[in-house]
Amino acid sequence: AVVFTVRRGGGPGIVKGPLAIASLDPGTDSVTPHRLLGVTARRAIAFVDGWLLYTSADGTAIMAIRLDVGRGRIVGTEIPVLVDEVGNLETGAVADNGTLLYVRRPRATTPVLVDSGGGVHPLLGGSERGFMYPRFSPDGKRFAVGVTSPGVDDSSADVYDVWVYDMASRTPTRLTISGRALHPSWTPDGQRIVYMAAQSRELMSQPVAGGTAADKVPETGRSFAPEVAPNGRSVVFQRGTPGRNNWSIWSASLRGSGAPRKVVDDSFSNYEPALSRDGKWLAYTSSATGRPEVYARPFPGPGRAVQVSDSGGNEPAWSRDGHRIYYVRKGALMAVDVTTPALAITSHRQLFKGAFNDHLMPHRNYDVAADGSGFLMIASAGNPEAVVVLNWLTALRARLASAR
Repeated sequence: AVVFTVRRGGGPGIVKGPLAIASLDPGTDSVTPHRLLGVTARRAIAFVDGWLLYTSADGTAIMAIRLDVGRGRIVGTEIPVLVDEVGNLETGAVADNGTLLYVRRPRATTPVLVDSGGGVHPLLGGSERGFMYPRFSPDGKRFAVGVTSPGVDDSSADVYDVWVYDMASRTPTRLTISGRALHPSWTPDGQRIVYMAAQSRELMSQPVAGGTAADKVPETGRSFAPEVAPNGRSVVFQRGTPGRNNWSIWSASLRGSGAPRKVVDDSFSNYEPALSRDGKWLAYTSSATGRPEVYARPFPGPGRAVQVSDSGGNEPAWSRDGHRIYYVRKGALMAVDVTTPALAITSHRQLFKGAFNDHLMPHRNYDVAADGSGFLMIASAGNPEAVVVLNWLTALRARLASAR
């Protein structure tokens, strides 16, 4: 049998949900049914002496509960067998010699300004929240960002909403209240923000000043990582391709005129669209070579794609003057100078390297200042850590024996 986590709802974030069990029968090709166990967790990590071990939904402990594999059900109540107050346990493993290995990740992140030399300038005070997808307003006086908060209880999904911060006063304004809003992108006039509704994966357009409800961008289901075009009349985004397990890039009218159309689509994944300030060039990430690389091509086309990155890269962004493309490669921010109208690369260099962004999701998790002076990035409160506990199995069995 196999025990796994059933995740409900869309959007990024920590995996957690009800555990389920399914029987692995090599003698059948039919779909295997699964049964919910009535336990909410992050991940199952081991099965020891009839006990199922898993990381708790809040990430503070490794828990144990008796599991009747034959009947596919739990027996009794759960007990903690390891508590880590530092927090955010994700997954783990137990070796045959009794060694425990588990991973914990810092809970909090924060927006920061990073200069071209890698100097970090914090924007906000301490927070237990997570931040994602920061975007400068067109005038550079504000920034929008996705803010993540834990659900009301261990079984609840994390809450994602879009907030707007004033750069001078650092004061926040909550733009959405749905708890499922991601990927903010400003319209060029600074009056509205387009974002993704995580539950339906549709794009919404919300006035920044508030007072009215968000408008749905028609026919934009399965959308991710929207970016409003410089003309303010359309939006580009990536969309999952059913049955192909890859991404393609689309464009849709913000005014609801006409159906969305494919911009970049082939047998490879194409994602993370970024438009130049004049709207004539599209940078994006593609897996055409077997690893992520950044390309640029005329928008809306036709025209050939030019490879921009060197030895891998993703998360492209343009400078405001259109003469430079930035991207991320193995934790480093790279800068590529380009010339137009026939796109040509004139220089390629690394600006800095640091523990910014998460690089776990197909989106750009930073933004470029209008004057090119720096970058709005997301810094972690610390690095993920691997924790090793020697001879843990002996202590575990003693703990379980006392609980029988």
